[in-house]
Amino acid sequence: MVHGILGLSESEMVTALNGVNPGSKVFVSYIAGRRPSDRAIQEAQPARDQGISTRHYTGVFHSLHRTKKGDYVMTIWTDTRVSTDACGNQVNGAYRAINPNLGTLMVLEVLEHAPAQEVPQLNAAE
Repeated sequence: MVHGILGLSESEMVTALNGVNPGSKVFVSYIAGRRPSDRAIQEAQPARDQGISTRHYTGVFHSLHRTKKGDYVMTIWTDTRVSTDACGNQVNGAYRAINPNLGTLMVLEVLEHAPAQEVPQLNAAE
């Protein structure tokens, strides 16, 4: 588990995710850098219903990528949130982007490592 009193830096997040495969189960405590919108409040209702702090996310690590600005962002899929589909219906689960440069990443823990996914190799003769 990686945690910081003042939050984890971007480089600490990247180091903690080194070697972590997509599909790994993670726990994140993240305070967004701005006040929640009405939609964010609505999407967080399942967490409140379960007695979970709205800054806590347990989910599946999806990716670590860089933005056009150059910030590293971790993306997770969490089922303690809901999202809205194209028709306006709420569906269970939502992606969440974690950017330590915009908010405060308090805790990042890998709860369960997923195995590396093998990429099929094409035979050159085929």
